[in-house]
Amino acid sequence: MAPRITPFSFGEEPLPAGEYQTLECSVAEGDFPLTINWIFHGVELASQMGINTVRIGKRTNLLTIDSVAASHMGNYTCVASNAIATTNYTTQLKVHG
Repeated sequence: MAPRITPFSFGEEPLPAGEYQTLECSVAEGDFPLTINWIFHGVELASQMGINTVRIGKRTNLLTIDSVAASHMGNYTCVASNAIATTNYTTQLKVHG
C-alpha cells in the first residue's frame, strides 16, 4: 500500500520569533520499509540552521526548531516513500517579530 501522510500545520498565524516549534510527520498507512524525510527550500533537512529531525518509531519523523527566526520562513515538505510510491505533504511557516 502507498504511504499516506496525516496532514500537519504550523497554524495559520505567523509565529513569534524566538518561539520553540515542533512539526510531526506521521504516515498513517503504507507498506514497510518506509523512509520519511523533510525538505526545506528544495534541500533535505538533517540537523542544520537550528532545525533538528528525529525518527520516532517506524511511521513518524519529528522536526523541531529551537528558536524560530526569519531564516526559517518557507515551505516544509515531508516526503514518505516505500517500494510502491512516494508521497508528500507541505505546510508553510510564517514568522513575525
